[in-house]
Amino acid sequence: MKNQYTDITYDSYIITNSATFKELRKHYSRAECGRIMKLASYLNDINEIVVDNIQVDSSELNSLLGISRGTAYMFLRKLILHSIIVVNIRCIDKKFVRTMLLNPYVAYSNESALGMRTFFEDISKGLEPLAKKTN
Repeated sequence: MKNQYTDITYDSYIITNSATFKELRKHYSRAECGRIMKLASYLNDINEIVVDNIQVDSSELNSLLGISRGTAYMFLRKLILHSIIVVNIRCIDKKFVRTMLLNPYVAYSNESALGMRTFFEDISKGLEPLAKKTN
């Protein structure tokens, strides 16, 4: 029997790294891993998080994920400290906007995002525990 392949043609897909998610599961709760996967579902061609082709500002993260502002702030802080998200400040229509880029070692939407790996840490190899505040 001959191997048969089917072309799947659709625009909305992401490719995730299972080794990275295994590592993330050691440091993040199931709910937080679900939020990371939800963020991945909004990726554009260059791994920016967008909704309806509009870049999501980091201040809009709480409404996107359906969580409180305080929870969103703490979550974003953890993501930045672990190099899962990079916040990029840009000027769009003469307004400063903080767009978010997802580490392509977590997930990516197409081959062009793979070129961005040189700017990111391969977090599938391990994450450092976040230091707890001590008085």
